[in-house]
Amino acid sequence: MTTVPALAELNFVVIPLLSTSHLIPLADMAKLLAQQGVTVTLVTIALNAARFTAAIDRAIHSGLLIRVVELEFNGKEAGLPEGCENHNDVPGLNYRRQFFAAIDMLQEQAEKLLEEMKPKPSCIISDAYVAWTADTADKFQIPRIVFDGMSCFTQMCMHNMYILRDQNKIPESGTFVIPDLPDRIEVTKAQLPPHFNPAGAVFIQDIHDKIRRGNKASFDQEDSLKKWLDSWEPETFVYACFGSLGRCAEIQFVELALGLEASGISVGVPLITWPLFAEQFLNEKLLVQALKIAAGVES
Repeated sequence: MTTVPALAELNFVVIPLLSTSHLIPLADMAKLLAQQGVTVTLVTIALNAARFTAAIDRAIHSGLLIRVVELEFNGKEAGLPEGCENHNDVPGLNYRRQFFAAIDMLQEQAEKLLEEMKPKPSCIISDAYVAWTADTADKFQIPRIVFDGMSCFTQMCMHNMYILRDQNKIPESGTFVIPDLPDRIEVTKAQLPPHFNPAGAVFIQDIHDKIRRGNKASFDQEDSLKKWLDSWEPETFVYACFGSLGRCAEIQFVELALGLEASGISVGVPLITWPLFAEQFLNEKLLVQALKIAAGVES
C-alpha cells in the first residue's frame, strides 16, 4: 500500500480574483507552494483557468501536487453582459457592482467543493477582493491568508490615511500631505481609492509562461511587435502601456501620441504616469514625488 507523504496531506486552497493581474501572481504562488511538497488546489472558473492551464500541466507532469478545479460563473444572473467572466472584460464602471455580485455567488459552490475535497483543506489563500472567503474559512475552521497586490508604499499611505479619516482630517478639496512618511507626499481627496472617496474613482480599461498568462492578443502579436521595436534605433521611440484594465478611447490615444510627439519627452525622467483608478494615484506619488523618476500628466 502506497503511503502519502505527510506534507502532501496539507492542502492549500488558492482562490484568486477573476482578474488577470490578480490571477497571475496567485497562480505563481500556487506553483511555489507545490514545490514545497504540499498539495495545492487552485479554484477558479473555466475561462480563467485556460490562461495558465499549460503552465499548470507542466508543473503536474514534473511531479508537483497541484490541481485546478473549476466553478460555474453565473455572470448573466448577476446582470453582466454575455461573456464577462473576467474583470478585464467588464465593459465599464457601471458593471463593477454586478461583477462582484457574481463573485459572491461562487461561495455556495466553493463551500460544497471544500466539503468534498480530499485531502481536506488546510487553509485558504484568497484575494483580498474575494471577501466571502473570510466567512468560508470560519465555517471550515481553517486559517485564511489574504493576498493583496498593493505595494508596501501604498499600504503605508492607506494606513496613515485611515488614521486621518478617523480624525476627520481629510479635506474635501485642495491638496494635503500624508503624515508620517519619509517623503513629502501630497494628494487630493479625489485621487484617493474608493475606501476614502467612493464617488471619486474613475474606471478606464487597463516570457513563455509569463507571456501566455495575460490576454491572448498580447502574446499573439508579441513577435511582430518585437520585430517592429527592434527596427528602431535606441532612444527613438516611446513605449506606452495601459495595463490589463485601462481602457483608452481612440481620441485619447491619438491625443496622447500627438502630445508625446510634440513634447520631445524633455522632462528628463524615464516615465510618464497616467493613473486611472483605485490606488494607481498613490503609485504615481511613489514614482513622481518620492523616487522622482517620473512626470505625471496631472490626472
